[in-house]
Parts: sequence; C-alpha cells; structure tokens
Amino acid sequence: MRSRMYKTTDACDVSHAQLCAIMGDAFSDYAVPMQPTLQQFQFMMTQRSFAPDLSTLLWQDDALVGLWLIGRRAFDGYLITSGIIPAHRGEGRARDMAEQSNDALRAAGCRRITTEVIEENMKARRLYERLGYDRLRDLDCFSLPEVTAEPVDGLSIKEVPWRLCADRTDGWRDWPPSWQNADRAIQDAEADAVVFGAYRDETLCGYAAGFRPATALAQIAVAPDQRRRGIGRALMAALAAELGTPLRVLNAEATDPGFRGFVFDLGAEPTIGQFELGLTL
Repeated sequence: MRSRMYKTTDACDVSHAQLCAIMGDAFSDYAVPMQPTLQQFQFMMTQRSFAPDLSTLLWQDDALVGLWLIGRRAFDGYLITSGIIPAHRGEGRARDMAEQSNDALRAAGCRRITTEVIEENMKARRLYERLGYDRLRDLDCFSLPEVTAEPVDGLSIKEVPWRLCADRTDGWRDWPPSWQNADRAIQDAEADAVVFGAYRDETLCGYAAGFRPATALAQIAVAPDQRRRGIGRALMAALAAELGTPLRVLNAEATDPGFRGFVFDLGAEPTIGQFELGLTL
C-alpha cells in the first residue's frame, strides 16, 4: 500500500474560516464535539492570543487535515486546540505537529507551554504524557441553569470597563485563572466581554467578568473583608441576566471547596473535569 505524503506549515497564510472548518471536522467524533461558528472561532482566537507563526498545520497534498494551534503571551505558550480528521489519524502526525510548534516556541524565546485536557480523553492524555507534559492542577466545569439574588442593602452593581477592576485581581483572587480566563484574555477580547463591579459606598468591593460568545464566567472575586454578604451571588445574577443562561463556569480550581460550595449554592450542575498540563520547553 502506498504511504500517504504529508507536509506541515505554519498557519500564517490560512484563513480563520479554513481553520474553523477543519477544527469542526477534527472534533466531529469526540465525546464533547466542538463545532464553533466562525464568529465563535474568531472570538476564541482573540481570547487565547492566537499566534499563527507558532502554530502548525498538517496537509495531504493541498488538503488541510490537521491543526495544532498555539497562543503566545510573553514567554508563555498555550495549546489552544489540536486535532486531525479521523481518516488521517494513527500515523504519528500529532507528535510531528507538536514538535514543530515546540521548536518554533523555543526559537521565539518561550519557556513553557500549557493546555487543558478533558479527564475522560485518554487518547489525548497519553499523547501529552509522551510529549513530556506534567499535570499541574485539576479543573472543574459547571453549568448554572438560573441565577437569582435578593437585593443587598447598600450594594450597587454596575457595568464597568475592565480597567477599573484589573488592578484588584491578584489581591482578591484565591487562585490564578486558566489561560482563556486570564486578565490578558479579558483585555484582548474586551469587545466580547461584560464586566460588573459591586460597589458599597462608591467603593469597589467585588467584580465579575464574562464572555458573551461563550456564555461563560471568566472571573469573579470579592474583597476578602466583604465576603459572605451576598456580593458574589449578586454579581453572578447580574452576569447571568446579561449573558443568558445556562451560564457556564469553566476551569475553576478543583481544590477550592469554598468556590465549589458557592456555585453549588447557586444551583450549579457539574459538567466535565479537566487537567491543566504544562511542559517546560
């Protein structure tokens, strides 16, 4: 049987429409299919700092059959998504794409790359293990069918620009958000983001940010001395009213019992678990 001939390139000369189409084909048989619209795909690329020069595409002749899309922020890389359409799997091409992108990241001065993988996706987990990735932390995902809140005396919730909250994040958060929920993601995708601030006596005491295309929470934090006063619930209710429901909570720190209790009190339903993985380049 004649072996198939493949080549790899970066993604600099390929349209978002082409990449979106092959992503849909590559994920068509997954347990959690990803079939984004072009608008959703473009949002994802902005939110995750897509770097086409560091990404790798797999071709057979002139047909695009696989992708390994990379994001970059300073000295950190991130695997946004990867996949090969079913008819071209099983030939070691995913590793080829990974190694080409890792070489490009090293040449660009990047020191590490991270990604997430669904717990049940054993095939992907084995690939990342062979590539040398380590498990960094466990992440939980939830769905909130409805969020309601009673008025809190002396509290006002206002939609605000992200810059008003950005300098409070490290002091108020209990754990760092994942790549797609990070401060940089909100900043870069601010046109698709909504941010609410909670004010008491005209002083900011909490915030929540979410993304419209994903109907998802990005971050929520309340000043430590203002917690357990209904502020978090009020912020989540405002976000759900703006974005719609079900509101998704993606990549929450699994080892934080306080946050788990908070979302379960709001009526959250667990969806999937993920592992955050990292590789030193």
